Amino acid sequence: AGRGPRAVGLFAAVGGDGLKEGRDAARRSRAVHTPSPPASIVVNTLSHLSEFDRRGTFGCMRMRVIFPILAIAMASVVTPALPDPPQGSHAACPTDPELARLMAASELVVVGKTTVPRDALQRAGEQPHGAYVNMPIRVEGVVKGHQTRELTLRYFASDEFDGPKRANLLELDDRSALFFLTSSDEEPDVFYFAGYTAAAIQPATEPAVDAARTEADRQRRIDRGWWIDKKAPHFAEVHKLISELGVVEDDRQQKVFDRLVRLGEPAIPAIVALMDDRRMLKTPSVVLENRAVNRFEKLRHYSPKQVVDGLAAVLNQVTHSSYGFIQNGATPSKRDATVAGWRVHASDLPCGKH
Repeated sequence: AGRGPRAVGLFAAVGGDGLKEGRDAARRSRAVHTPSPPASIVVNTLSHLSEFDRRGTFGCMRMRVIFPILAIAMASVVTPALPDPPQGSHAACPTDPELARLMAASELVVVGKTTVPRDALQRAGEQPHGAYVNMPIRVEGVVKGHQTRELTLRYFASDEFDGPKRANLLELDDRSALFFLTSSDEEPDVFYFAGYTAAAIQPATEPAVDAARTEADRQRRIDRGWWIDKKAPHFAEVHKLISELGVVEDDRQQKVFDRLVRLGEPAIPAIVALMDDRRMLKTPSVVLENRAVNRFEKLRHYSPKQVVDGLAAVLNQVTHSSYGFIQNGATPSKRDATVAGWRVHASDLPCGKH
């Protein structure tokens, strides 16, 4: 108790520069999350103070060294290093859910003009099962995807299928329009309408273009800030099953895919969280029940090359949604785009029905 006033006197004597340096050092240590120092640093520093206490004197210059060290040591001991930030971010819900789904399903979204080959379009439409027609798009601006000035649109001219109708194309002939597009691995420079909706081509009004750019930015933030939510339903079970892929083969591999499908919609966030897995499958095959209303075969056969390919087939089976066809293998960029689309799908699930 008799030593207390002397200690207070010390703080008063060196409380100017020495104590300020100590505070500043403590702030800096917390700002960079300095790991706790070895206990010997703290013990040695405290022993110096004990020596001061016994002798009753210390030069101010020596204290200016000791107090910053003590401040850093004590701040590191008392204030633990902050935990790593969560792996991702929570994006706002989309303003227009239909636009969000279409954007997620599109590899390339451009503003441009096309000249519709009317005669070829009419002949293709008169075919019993439809036919493809190629038409150039002169690009005026890119909303999503790589920069380009001109590209080829391959349009399937049949009003029996979902997607833009011939009347939609003729209405926007040589007019500025928004094109939502996807490609195939066989011809990466040829594009098709994305999303199975007539909205894949629409007038490029200023509000429509602004809305598309805003949604594209939102989805880029989701992909760049993607996080793995280990608290998602069925996460542990999904993690265990996916870890078996690339190890088991043949029937055992098929059983893993079947079990993932049976987990159903509640497991979608967990599957999407872990789907970007580029390990090779032991058996390039997955067989799933064909649940389409107008099905012409009972089973759907795919030839996935990597784990991510097979998981895309599972997600499509469970949700009936598609963000790029990679079930038979694909290029790295095509896989990247598909994974990004599914991340948007999973991120938007809390916003309402997909």
